[in-house]
Amino acid sequence: LRSVTPEDTAAFEAMEAGWESLIRKGIRIFTHPTTQGNLLQAADKTGLGAGRAVGEFIRQTLVKTPWYRSSLMIAAQRAQKKELLSNLSVARTAMELSSNSRTSQNKLGLLSTAEMHNLLVAFFKVAPKKVPVPLEMRRELVRRLCAQRQ
Repeated sequence: LRSVTPEDTAAFEAMEAGWESLIRKGIRIFTHPTTQGNLLQAADKTGLGAGRAVGEFIRQTLVKTPWYRSSLMIAAQRAQKKELLSNLSVARTAMELSSNSRTSQNKLGLLSTAEMHNLLVAFFKVAPKKVPVPLEMRRELVRRLCAQRQ
């Protein structure tokens, strides 16, 4: 079961307003939301002489709607949230490793090659080209950088 957020509700209402705007302009051929993704191809299939021009007009109109802009905003906010959570996770891992306890050494041994690469690049700001390829060399570099942070 998926919960509906206020942003989803606002995007849906804006989309409805966009479709109503098209209908008020007399455009009734493309009033199903699933045709918007491939609007020009749907316009060609109508068989109307001006189908392509009408399809392009609709596409340009939809790009200006609050629905289109709000969906881009929501997507950007979700991407920003995902990036923030990723950065917080990397920082949490780095702080745990910097504690220099037995637990931190065990955690270091459990990190994958990709996780260590992400930790070195994102938290310790090591250039990706300077991250050693062998796993043990990466572990040693993480140990040294954690010791310097103490």
